[in-house]
Amino acid sequence: MKNQRKGSGKFKDLKELKDLNSKDLNSKDRQGKGGKLKEMLVPTDADDILMGGNKPEVIKGGLGNDKISGGNGKDILHGEAGNDELIGGNGNDILIGMNAVPDVMPTTATAQTTSATPVPAAPVPEVDILIGGNGKDTFVLGQAGTAFYSSAGEADYAVIKDFKKADRIQLAGAPTSYVLGATATGTGIYMSKVDPATGTASSELIAVLEGVNAASVNLATRNFSFV
Repeated sequence: MKNQRKGSGKFKDLKELKDLNSKDLNSKDRQGKGGKLKEMLVPTDADDILMGGNKPEVIKGGLGNDKISGGNGKDILHGEAGNDELIGGNGNDILIGMNAVPDVMPTTATAQTTSATPVPAAPVPEVDILIGGNGKDTFVLGQAGTAFYSSAGEADYAVIKDFKKADRIQLAGAPTSYVLGATATGTGIYMSKVDPATGTASSELIAVLEGVNAASVNLATRNFSFV
């Protein structure tokens, strides 16, 4: 049985999310008034259904295959472990399907280029469904130095079901590490990899932009940022 919980959304004034990749859970930018963390719901190790309220909230899924809905407001949704479904709802939301280590927030830069090769994350493979909803949403597919969904071929990836022109996707590494290609259901984001032992090149499916024509998206646009 799924555990169902709903947030009250009773804290105010979520600070502007900017340049938070280097900040942790104890930073002032992640705290509410009185130093209280903006964590409205406590997940369990089971399959949770977590629903936000009408104010900005930070919601984490923990273990299990969770369904998290942000409701209204500028929400930050962390699926963490398991095959999760994140629904931003109304507002400019941030959706992070995997369990980022350490805690990660997206940068506000529109195009940061780095020469560092992203290191694949190595958790249990998972397939997450990300739905931004209304607003300008950010889908986090990597943090500085670590690419998400990059350790198990096509057994782990994110499905972004409603990608639109106002949204942004955050990837780890440089733009040259990625290519876009058509899939059966939309556009795939692939990361180029080279086996250090054999020198064999391959590509890793990171995400699928469902219903999006590959010709309509470009890694060089403001829809993509790189950390």
